Amino acid sequence: MDQTSEEDGDVAGATDTYMLRAQDKPVLGTAVALLRKTIASPHLEPAQLVSVAKLLHVYTRLPRTSEDIEVTLMVKGPTRTFGTHRIYHVWNIGVMGQQLEVVGNGYFWRPETGGDSFTSFSWEAEPGWEPHYSDYLDTLGLVDDAQTFQQHVDGVDLSEAEYEFGVDDDANPLLGEEDQDI
Repeated sequence: MDQTSEEDGDVAGATDTYMLRAQDKPVLGTAVALLRKTIASPHLEPAQLVSVAKLLHVYTRLPRTSEDIEVTLMVKGPTRTFGTHRIYHVWNIGVMGQQLEVVGNGYFWRPETGGDSFTSFSWEAEPGWEPHYSDYLDTLGLVDDAQTFQQHVDGVDLSEAEYEFGVDDDANPLLGEEDQDI
């Protein structure tokens, strides 16, 4: 093998994995825990289960890359009331080609002032690059139940009917099919 090929191989090898750091592991471990809880939920449709299993496969293989897929899971928590205002949280876990993304956000509403969305954290990674993590928890003074991603997921009981799921996966032809009575 000539020197150019070895160098090209080294460069290509660097992009075959994600450059995960110790501080990425809590986010990824919590994302995997939420994916596992979602798969176990009695409220997930069978077609959605196929796509969530794809996400779980990608996230449990890290730092190795997987086939280019585009799948996103959205888990929306129940709306909780604190005095006169209401809050709900949403967690998104996705794969867009080789880009990974885990985001926590939500919505705060008060009758006196109206409402606004918020982001509690975001994490993104691409092969060959250091992941980017942003934590906004310290800016969420109005969000009464603001917690870390791990604290929220530890407390999530997806057997409750108040949780909602959204799955985007254009490669899954089963999504969007009408349920038919047998």
